[in-house]
Amino acid sequence: MKRAMVPVCLMIILGILGCYLIAKEYRSHSRPKRGEDTGLQTAGLKDEAGQEGQEETEEEALPSSDSSLTYLTAVLSDADHEEKYLILKDTESDKEARLSYDGTTQFTDRFGQAITARELEYGEVLDLAFSEKNGILKSVEEDKDIWLMTDVNNYSVDERKGIFTISGEAYRFTPDIYIYSDETKSEWMNITDLDTLTVRGKDRRIYSVVVKKGHGYIRITNDSYFVGGWIEVGTDVIKPVTEDMLLMVPEGDFHVTLTKGGYQGEEDVSIVRNKETILDLSKIEIEEVAIGHVEFNIEPEFAQLFIDGDITEYEERVPLEYGIHTIRIEAAGYRPVTTSIKIGSEYANVDISLDADEEAASGESTSGSAQTVPPTVPTPAPTLPVTLPPTSSSYDTNVISGVKKIYIEEPRGTEVYLDGNYIGVAPVSTNKVTGIHVITLSRSGYETKSYSVDIENDGNDITFSFSELNKL
Repeated sequence: MKRAMVPVCLMIILGILGCYLIAKEYRSHSRPKRGEDTGLQTAGLKDEAGQEGQEETEEEALPSSDSSLTYLTAVLSDADHEEKYLILKDTESDKEARLSYDGTTQFTDRFGQAITARELEYGEVLDLAFSEKNGILKSVEEDKDIWLMTDVNNYSVDERKGIFTISGEAYRFTPDIYIYSDETKSEWMNITDLDTLTVRGKDRRIYSVVVKKGHGYIRITNDSYFVGGWIEVGTDVIKPVTEDMLLMVPEGDFHVTLTKGGYQGEEDVSIVRNKETILDLSKIEIEEVAIGHVEFNIEPEFAQLFIDGDITEYEERVPLEYGIHTIRIEAAGYRPVTTSIKIGSEYANVDISLDADEEAASGESTSGSAQTVPPTVPTPAPTLPVTLPPTSSSYDTNVISGVKKIYIEEPRGTEVYLDGNYIGVAPVSTNKVTGIHVITLSRSGYETKSYSVDIENDGNDITFSFSELNKL
């Protein structure tokens, strides 16, 4: 009896072992291999050129998966709520996926509250769960770890370094960052420092930038009297008036003031994004402006003061017309400063201290700067509004020595403006200047377009060819 039981037990053990090995082999074949594009491929993920995405080589780039569902974090790039689908951009690449939703899809905000698909905003970072078989979304949730900044207008971009600075704080971005403007995907060169943005990111990385409020234009006509004067649009845009000017300004409603030679004109305007508003100066009433009396307190005391290009004594209060004036202060051994002040009251004081030029003794040239003390006014005299620097623009206007040029070749037949100043009709050229500048293209019957360009001092000419303008 005992001899008969040994073969039976052995057979049972071998049978169990065989079943285990078969099951293990089956699982190894059904599990996705490392680097295999599973859910993304099922969902039709493509790169921006429309080609099927290449296989990822890093485990982090893969969406996580549990049997029937795939999980993915992506930026909402586009949506069609009639056809019920979302276009979603992978946060780690420029690939996009089109995923459908239906009545069973659960949409929730970052707090877990139910929302509808139409409440999602372009540029939002979403945590997704969808079916590998049919690409239908099971759940869509706003990522809880994403921060949001709205009404961002104090910013700068260094596209070469991938640095986006907001109010002095630096953040990084990758070349495939999602940028949305004018109801379509956009790029950095279409954003100007007059635009108001919505920015989303995580920690120190930015995932999306959406233009919340863009810019339009003021085209000044019959401007002969005010050329050489100043134009103010609201409180942020202050520019000298040039012939045939096309001024880029934020969209919205503004009060415009023009001043020159003791006279001023005023007008209210409404600026529409990417549209031109005509300001005909022959139709506005021109009035004589009042006089303000300004006391300048300058350190060092022997510094020379130039107002609108003329050397001015300032031992006593200086009478100046209401409006904007350019001042320059110079003193041996100190850094000169040039800026603008706005006269808006009958009496006011301006206190300015120049910085010592420590490098002057070595023969090196330096750029001017000044430490500005807030204006103090004896009661009851009002405070003089002082603007340092003169405008909201941070554009560098250093003309490169020699004959280096900026060439604008395309689109041919369009009017070309550099920082609002008329250059000519493309193809056209102008002297090369360093820094960030705005090139504006305008043509009758077409949408006006502006591009932010960063011009390096590399000793070479630079040529731009832009896309054709869109017909109105």
